[in-house]
Amino acid sequence: MRKTLIVGFLLTSVAATGMLADEGRVPIFQPTIVTQSGHYILTRDIAGGAGPVIAIQANDVTLDLNGRTISGGPIDALIMIADGFRGVTIRNGRLSGGSFGIYYASSTVGTRLRVENVEMTNSTHPIYVFGAELAYVLSCRVAGGDSDAIAVSGIADASYTGQFLNNVIEEVGGSAMSLGGLRAGLVRGNLVTHFGKVASLVYGILIGSGVASDQGGNIVEHNTVRGSDDDLGIAILAGPDNLVADN
Repeated sequence: MRKTLIVGFLLTSVAATGMLADEGRVPIFQPTIVTQSGHYILTRDIAGGAGPVIAIQANDVTLDLNGRTISGGPIDALIMIADGFRGVTIRNGRLSGGSFGIYYASSTVGTRLRVENVEMTNSTHPIYVFGAELAYVLSCRVAGGDSDAIAVSGIADASYTGQFLNNVIEEVGGSAMSLGGLRAGLVRGNLVTHFGKVASLVYGILIGSGVASDQGGNIVEHNTVRGSDDDLGIAILAGPDNLVADN
């Protein structure tokens, strides 16, 4: 009788004390749950199944994508930061597909997140952060997807601060940047083209839409917004003392 062996692939929990790559970095080569602080590096392309491809359940984690690609289907979150964790840096690689490219949601604990030099294509929600305390999105490229490209807001009614610099956002279905509750932030040097391809009356760059009383004091400068049909370029909907210049 022939016996069939069925193998199930599960998320692997990786601790910083495991097998180390160069310079003390922990290699990741399959869907993984990160449970320890440390510096992790992707050593191959990874494709998801159901659920998050990389789940971060620790503070102070740096994930170096190392020029590699994390991809997933329409129900996958490619990188999910669990509720309550902060001090996460994601950099130097590509995210493709998935319901969420980078995801965090909390009504109690604000995360601190830095995303740098990451290319995101055809994710429904490329960057979705509901519950930020500090957010940096730097030198990234976002293309495709049916919803807002970069959507960041504070915890409940609270504000947050951050910087959104030198990003290229193109061919997206909703707003290019929706930054609800931003306070004393910097939005500079971004190129936004052909947004609102699915939704109507959305925004190239939106600051506001939250209800925090201490919003405002933001600088929006040297951005280029173009190529929309029935949408709005730059909108400031909340807070005093915002500077909009040289866009």
